[in-house]
Amino acid sequence: MRGLLLMLVPVSLLLGGCSGSNVHFGEDSIVTDLFSNAPENPAELARDPYDPDARYRGTVQLTLRLLEPDDRILDIFRDNLNDEYASVRAAAARGLATHGVAADGVLLAAALDDPEALVRRTAALGLQRIHEPSATKRLLELIDPENEPDQNVRVEAAIALGQYPQSDVVTGLLTSLRSDTEQSLAVHAAVVRSLELLTGQDFGLDFLAWQRWIDENSAWFADQQAYTYPVFSRSRAWWEYLPLIPLPPNEVSSTPIGLTRTPR
Repeated sequence: MRGLLLMLVPVSLLLGGCSGSNVHFGEDSIVTDLFSNAPENPAELARDPYDPDARYRGTVQLTLRLLEPDDRILDIFRDNLNDEYASVRAAAARGLATHGVAADGVLLAAALDDPEALVRRTAALGLQRIHEPSATKRLLELIDPENEPDQNVRVEAAIALGQYPQSDVVTGLLTSLRSDTEQSLAVHAAVVRSLELLTGQDFGLDFLAWQRWIDENSAWFADQQAYTYPVFSRSRAWWEYLPLIPLPPNEVSSTPIGLTRTPR
């Protein structure tokens, strides 16, 4: 199981058409059997051709309930990534981020061009978990406030860039740190963290120190650190120390799917 708890965020983050598929969900369907004990079948909901709210709820439920990757469910996420409703597209992007395979990185990269910030942010989050080098150009564009007005999208794009030891990524992050255009501290913090991972250096928000080091060194990635994607984590509340009370639903961070390079 990989990153299942990515989806344990407030449903309000996914604010609220359907393409065709060869997947069958009748009484004899294997997919139906996966959720035979559920009060409502999330696979059926996710493919409802008339109700976008049902498609949204079904897609979210599939992401939360699926314990192991399943090609039939992944096909639902891939189809719903083209839904006419942004909430469904965002839910599908989260499904692919949580359960997808390396090839799904191309789909998430394409979703970075979505007209809705909610979907762009979710796609950037997904690209923290699926390595897709073709996305770097667009991710670099998205950390520029002149290209991307939504701060949350810029933050997630900056975090995703920390896995790519490329000269254009380093210079792009450095340009963002120097930029005189309106940029939030949260974005700068994400940019600095990615620079630290890529270079192994720690100059904080000191642009001049970063620029001096870049100018004086040619082996920028000699001390590159291992990239692992951010995860949900919190401390135990007092009641979670009581017997039989579940622990916080904290995730375990891991390396993005498709990332094979070992930092030196």
